[in-house]
Amino acid sequence: MLRGFMANYSAKKAIWLSALMFALFHLNPWQAVVALPLGLLFGWLLWRTGSLAPGIIGHFVVNFTNTKLMPPVSALFGHNAETIKEATHLPWDVVSAGAALSVIGIGWLWHELFCHEHRMVD
Repeated sequence: MLRGFMANYSAKKAIWLSALMFALFHLNPWQAVVALPLGLLFGWLLWRTGSLAPGIIGHFVVNFTNTKLMPPVSALFGHNAETIKEATHLPWDVVSAGAALSVIGIGWLWHELFCHEHRMVD
């Protein structure tokens, strides 16, 4: 979808349009709040790298973290893993840890993409 938008619009507009579509396709307002910035990140990664792989891997990591890692990580913070599965809101300490790890991950990604001289291998 992004490549189609990029054929008709500037990269910035195309990334925003594809991110909005990504958010809307989740059909849930609460997921859309998270999907929009992720769609922007995944679209930017496609534009920057020319590959779908970073976005696919990122989407997998987000879904895997939410479905498989949240209960045991919450238990590390002293929360009942079964209660977390049914919770409508996550505890502040779990959200803070996730936010900190996200900032670290995005910082690392930024560093890798912009602060290193990448050479293409022929």
